[in-house]
Amino acid sequence: MSIHTNLKSFPEVPITEADAAGFAAKLEAWYETLAPGEQAVLQRLLVCAESGVSEEGEVEGYAVSSLGARLSRILSTGLLGATLAAPLAATLFLAVHAGPRAALRFAGLGALAGGGLFAALDLATRHQLYRHTVGDRRLPWQPQLVLNFGALFLRDYWPLLAAAVLAAIALVLARAVTVAPYYLLAALLFLPTVGVVGADHDHLIELALASSLATGAGIGVLAGLAAARRRLAWAAYPLAALLLAQVATAWTPDRWYAG
Repeated sequence: MSIHTNLKSFPEVPITEADAAGFAAKLEAWYETLAPGEQAVLQRLLVCAESGVSEEGEVEGYAVSSLGARLSRILSTGLLGATLAAPLAATLFLAVHAGPRAALRFAGLGALAGGGLFAALDLATRHQLYRHTVGDRRLPWQPQLVLNFGALFLRDYWPLLAAAVLAAIALVLARAVTVAPYYLLAALLFLPTVGVVGADHDHLIELALASSLATGAGIGVLAGLAAARRRLAWAAYPLAALLLAQVATAWTPDRWYAG
């Protein structure tokens, strides 16, 4: 139901590329004069307007060219860390422990299987799967969001992350046969996806999981090294201290899990 019942319908006027370009230029100039809070409101309005426009109704040249727009196309296509971090970690693991050919075979088979499944589902949904997971994903990317969420993660989980990095280094130096350090690396590589407008703490779950896995694997390997009095056994002591610090500083979940 429309609130503005006294408004009349506007006559249909053809919109050209020049019209869209001129409006975009004026809108961009006006955007620069707004306060940060007002800029955020305008960005949300544009995101809502763009997500509600069908492909047939889009006007070429409407989008404002910027680094953020290009990054949003890359970071918000649905290929997020939860989708690619684990396969990338497995590929890196195979490249180191089984050779480049094994890694290429795994990556190729994974791409064929995943691409084939996606293509089949896209055809079954009459291309709606692609449209809603890739085509309509045009949310802007803001580096400030990466800093904000990264600061929140470090505030509550810096001991876990530090322990994971230490454990990953020890696992690599010890040539331990485990995917844990590569999974941590992959999760860190996909951390910038949290900068997409609309992202939340769920984009950091991958990093928390990878950190926990690396820390657990590191404890097992370092315990064995300590028993055998081999090199790298010293790393068990700072790792244990970091784990104690994490337990002591994280008794309750953060308020962002309260819903």
